[in-house]
Amino acid sequence: MCGRYLFSLKSEDRASLRLLALFTAQFPEDVPPDGEIFPGMTVPILVSGGKRLQMIQARWGYQTRSKQLINARWETFEEKPTFREGMRCVVPTSGFYEWSTERKKYLFQGQTPLLYLAGICRREADEIKFVILTCSANGEVRGVHQRMPVILPQNALLRWVSGAVPQELQEISSIPLQKQIIDS
Repeated sequence: MCGRYLFSLKSEDRASLRLLALFTAQFPEDVPPDGEIFPGMTVPILVSGGKRLQMIQARWGYQTRSKQLINARWETFEEKPTFREGMRCVVPTSGFYEWSTERKKYLFQGQTPLLYLAGICRREADEIKFVILTCSANGEVRGVHQRMPVILPQNALLRWVSGAVPQELQEISSIPLQKQIIDS
C-alpha cells in the first residue's frame, strides 16, 4: 500500500531537470509541490501525449460512494469496473513511505533521485483524479509492509501509458530500493 510519497525536483540530475522544465512550461504560474504528498493533494502526473509523455495536474484519490480509493491492486485493476475505464498514468516521485505494524515510518528511495509509479487516472466532475497501482512487496519493503507501489523502469514509461505491458514489468520486484526510518 502506498499512502504517502515524497516529491522533490531539487536534484540536479537530468531526469529531475527535465521534469522541472516540463512542469514550468506546462504550468508557468504554479510552483511544483515539494515534500511529502498526501492523498487529496493535486500533483503533477504523466500521461500519453501521443508519441511523448505529457504532464498534467491531478488529485490523488478516486471518490466512490462510500470512501476514497488511493491505491489499486496491479494483479486485478483491469478486471475492476472502477478502474477499467481509466487512463494509465505515471506518478513521478522521489520515494514512497510505508509504515510497519509497530507504526514506524520508513522512506524507500531508488538509486536515482526519481522513481516512477504506475497509476490509473480518470475525470471526475471537473478534475482529473488518480490512484497508484500496488503489487506484492519486494526485498527491502517486504520487511515493513506486504504491498508496495508498482515502480516502472524509466525506459518503459511511454509504453505503459500507451497501453502496452512492458516486459520490464515482469521484474518489478527486482528494482533496488534503499530504506530509512523517518522520525514521525
